[in-house]
Amino acid sequence: MALPLLGSDLNYQARRFSKRRIPVSVMKQITRQLLEGLRFLHETCEVIHTALPRWPVMEFVKGHVAFLGAASEGRWSSEDDHLAQHMEVLGRMPSRLKFAVPRLKVTNLADFVDGKEGPFQRPDDMTSEDALRFVDFLRGALQLDPDERKTAGELLQHEWLR
Repeated sequence: MALPLLGSDLNYQARRFSKRRIPVSVMKQITRQLLEGLRFLHETCEVIHTALPRWPVMEFVKGHVAFLGAASEGRWSSEDDHLAQHMEVLGRMPSRLKFAVPRLKVTNLADFVDGKEGPFQRPDDMTSEDALRFVDFLRGALQLDPDERKTAGELLQHEWLR
């Protein structure tokens, strides 16, 4: 049985900071704690946790929701659009997962994290070198192919968290 943490959630914490961006150093601490918990669940308890939102770290470091997804009446659901946005940044789904989108606006995860304007602008407390490490961390965490996705233990060893 899993119970909610006795304390405020990240949305509440984000409101305390400019542009709702939690400082990178704080997000690294939170990410380490989250990954430690997931590693314990996976390795010690042999539990696979599937209800975790798709990587909230980017949302709180960048100050906006990534891959929000919007429905188009009669054409696609918000979940379909969410996956399409994911694929635009991270690449197509493996064919064995049987999800195809005919037309994607291909972009680059680095531009998403280290862009020049608006919500894509790199946070003030993140160097360009750290942004590259963050992009690599996210690529490992957000891999669409589950066989290629990094485990919590592997992510804990990533350079971005050091």
